[in-house]
Amino acid sequence: VENHRWRELDNDRWYILHRWLELLPEEQRRNSPELLLSEAWGAYENFQLEKIPVLIEMVRPLLKDNKKDQGLSAECDLMMGLVFHWSGMGEKALQYFQKALEYLPEDWKLAQGMLHLHIALARSVTGNKDLALQGIREQLSVDTHDPISITRLMAGTFYVNQFAGDLKEARNESRQIQKLAKTHNLIYTYAMGICMEATSCFNAYELNEALDLFTVASQNRYNLHLATALDAMAGKVITHQFLENPGEADKSLEQLESFEKEMNRSGNTPVSKSCRARL
Repeated sequence: VENHRWRELDNDRWYILHRWLELLPEEQRRNSPELLLSEAWGAYENFQLEKIPVLIEMVRPLLKDNKKDQGLSAECDLMMGLVFHWSGMGEKALQYFQKALEYLPEDWKLAQGMLHLHIALARSVTGNKDLALQGIREQLSVDTHDPISITRLMAGTFYVNQFAGDLKEARNESRQIQKLAKTHNLIYTYAMGICMEATSCFNAYELNEALDLFTVASQNRYNLHLATALDAMAGKVITHQFLENPGEADKSLEQLESFEKEMNRSGNTPVSKSCRARL
């Protein structure tokens, strides 16, 4: 698992790595920096951000002063940057991303793509949209071959434009992501591209197109990380309601509730509860 984890991550198969980890004894996982960091990637993809700092705290004492572990330390910095970014702390996230830049191995394509994607996002949310897009363009001019890295950089362009309200540009980028992902059979990335385009259409109040896309995204819910799948299914519910299809909205909400139960996400604050309140 330690030797092949980046092969799976760089081929858009983080969920395969997650299944491998579940087969290993906990004691073995807890004594390996590589396995702990693999678990952190699974936590990120399932948007279980609260698990990541705990895992990183377990990794740090296991690292040695050598080149290999410098890369693992940079991976820790990347993961902590992701946590701070999605916790609304853009400046703190940038500090960790800048630390990761120095030692993160170039051949870890997913990590490199995620790093530059989130540097762009952190710059964007701290008021530097032009610098964010410039950084993505510069990186795209260097990284022209690997689809997993390129699609993450393209996602950066999508999100920067989406957050700025430039919805036409965002939608165009989401379509390019889908095209590239489909060509290279990146199943997870393709499903994410559909979700991206759906949100652009929804925000532009192009509701019929948004509904079609949310429907496809909902059908691909097992290929997405859980938070995105739930949001896509909620988007389908709300779009039906906006289109004055209350019966279809109710059916879609029942599907969402069923999926939450299946995924053990029907606790005190399920997405479906918020969705029902909006209806």
